Amino acid sequence: MLILVSTFGLSQQAAHAAGAEDIKARGYLSVATEDDYNPFEFVENGKNTGYDNDLLALMRKKLGVDVKQQVMPWSGILPGVTTGKYDMALSAVLVTEERKKIFDFASPTCEAVTVYATKKGSPIKTADDLVGKVVGAETGSAMLTDLKSFNEELKKKHGGNGLKQIVEYQSYPEAYQDLGLGRVDAVANNRSA
Repeated sequence: MLILVSTFGLSQQAAHAAGAEDIKARGYLSVATEDDYNPFEFVENGKNTGYDNDLLALMRKKLGVDVKQQVMPWSGILPGVTTGKYDMALSAVLVTEERKKIFDFASPTCEAVTVYATKKGSPIKTADDLVGKVVGAETGSAMLTDLKSFNEELKKKHGGNGLKQIVEYQSYPEAYQDLGLGRVDAVANNRSA
């Protein structure tokens, strides 16, 4: 059984799953994580830390097999789990309708809302102000999916005019750097509560 543990839910997907017996036989569990989604996963003083890394430490104590952690960009985590490259992902995962088609989610641990970050002093004050603007989001993220849907809504509402461009980033630090440099007008991300 393949297990994906996340701060937003627990899911299973058996298409390419290694079973518990297979994992015990080889002696380790391979786990994919990321390190730039504070407070869930981040690096502090050169050490991976955060809520999900605390969960990983507990798993290491309880499982009875070695846990091999692979830290990577978000865009590779879910594909790596669904193809069987990793037995499990331990990362904050948003529950979406598309993901529900692949994964079964348990009860979420927090709620997330897609938000649009702008530079201080930006003239963008409402969602409609994003018409004609360049907006970035992380590749493979639920926020990118939301951004694409939002762009279609803008086009319907504004006679075919929507976002000027959607820019995809491997990680949010890159997106925020471009926001600071003025290469994008806003960044779609989420706020967890």
